[in-house]
Amino acid sequence: MSKKGPRYTPEQAQARIPVVVKRLALAAVDLGISLDKYPVDSPEIESRVTALSGLAGHLYRLCYVVWKYEALKRITV
Repeated sequence: MSKKGPRYTPEQAQARIPVVVKRLALAAVDLGISLDKYPVDSPEIESRVTALSGLAGHLYRLCYVVWKYEALKRITV
């Protein structure tokens, strides 16, 4: 089963990257603060780590769109 999701143009992906990076940073800070309040094996920490993982994956996919486009542009020139 292939992953189907939004397909971004390089311009769209590049515009979304700063927003996703900011959300990722805020999620990381939230996780750090939550570790002071909850034990590592709690559902609260698990959900924050899962969110962090999802944001990191989304950021990678956005960057990959831009990198792939730039590589293809260099090859065709």
